[in-house]
Amino acid sequence: MRRPLRENLELDDESGRPRVLCTRCGFDFGDEEEWRERSYLKRQSPTAGGPLMKDLEGQFLLEQLFCPQCKTLLDSQIVEVEP
Repeated sequence: MRRPLRENLELDDESGRPRVLCTRCGFDFGDEEEWRERSYLKRQSPTAGGPLMKDLEGQFLLEQLFCPQCKTLLDSQIVEVEP
């Protein structure tokens, strides 16, 4: 049975081993703990999220995770810049 995990990810446990799949292209990310490591990571200026983020420049980055096969956005978050 497949069930939603996030907006563009689903958990498929039909084979007995739960697998995380992209809902757009079916890319197999592996088990539930691996999907972030197997995603394409992009870090950019917080202003890529909109002009109101200008005050965060230099202290934070916009971090986005994409499906490596079809480039569907899977997750976005603001992270601190490492010193």
